[in-house]
Amino acid sequence: MRLRTALFVFSLALSLVLSGTVYAGFALHKGDITDRGQETVDVAAKAIAADIDSRLAERTQTVAFTADTLTHGHNSSHDDDTVRSFVAQTPFKGASVIDANGTMRAISVSNLDGAESEQLVGQEFSDRTYFQRARAGETYISDPVAADSGNLIVTISAPVVENGTVVATFN
Repeated sequence: MRLRTALFVFSLALSLVLSGTVYAGFALHKGDITDRGQETVDVAAKAIAADIDSRLAERTQTVAFTADTLTHGHNSSHDDDTVRSFVAQTPFKGASVIDANGTMRAISVSNLDGAESEQLVGQEFSDRTYFQRARAGETYISDPVAADSGNLIVTISAPVVENGTVVATFN
């Protein structure tokens, strides 16, 4: 009987030690996997952020360059042509020119037909932050906002400058 009891106690102790060792090993391995996973997520997030920053810088330069082409007078047909070709030739889905007084003078939006766009011409946009910041002479990038379409949009606005004076904004 003593031998059986001793063998049982030894088996029980061995089981507890092995179970504890296996549990500790899994716990340590879980921590390593979690740490490696977090490192992978951090690296991917940094790469994505750098890509977004690069694209945003490129798009901001495109908007600023186009704003510079609008400094050649207040020709509404020139503005209409510029915003239409801008939307057609860039990844942007819409563009507009707003006079310094806040009145929309030209707009092109890829998912609006001409009649819907025309309804916006002549309307007041002076209360919009993107207009106010560009009107103050700053090239401005908005935070993402939900559009009526349900999409998140970012507006990039640049001042249209003539003879040192902001005469409009290109958005």
